[in-house]
Amino acid sequence: MPRKLAARNLCVRLNDELRYPESQKKIVEFDPDMSDSEIKNSLIVFGSDIELYSLLTQSPKKLELFRTIVIDEANLRHIFADMIISMLKKQLKRNKNLQLVVLCTNIDQALYSRFFNDELKDEMKTIEIRQPNYPTEMNYLGQNSNESESS
Repeated sequence: MPRKLAARNLCVRLNDELRYPESQKKIVEFDPDMSDSEIKNSLIVFGSDIELYSLLTQSPKKLELFRTIVIDEANLRHIFADMIISMLKKQLKRNKNLQLVVLCTNIDQALYSRFFNDELKDEMKTIEIRQPNYPTEMNYLGQNSNESESS
């Protein structure tokens, strides 16, 4: 439920920020009963991993309507995520127009690259974006940062 709420909130916020009127929303929340035209007319369709799993198992033909699928927080591994990645690999072989973006803060890049490239013939590219590390400062309540520790 938290992921579904997050998807719903992202839809509302982006539609708001991009000033799409209620009748012309281009950023929508995934609904298993969405028509093909609703999907085609949307710029972004947000959904949870469970909804994507349902789509892959019950209506895989609908995936042809999507150009890009983004899997966020792939490091939060669970059975649905692993099955989704595996099913998407098969879809990528079938649908050459489909793109998959896997986002993760601490992904084993070599492992994912080997997993996809063994059958997709080096069509998967990996991009590493390094974030600078910032020092962490620890402060405790009731402690003055100017006090010396030798009292």
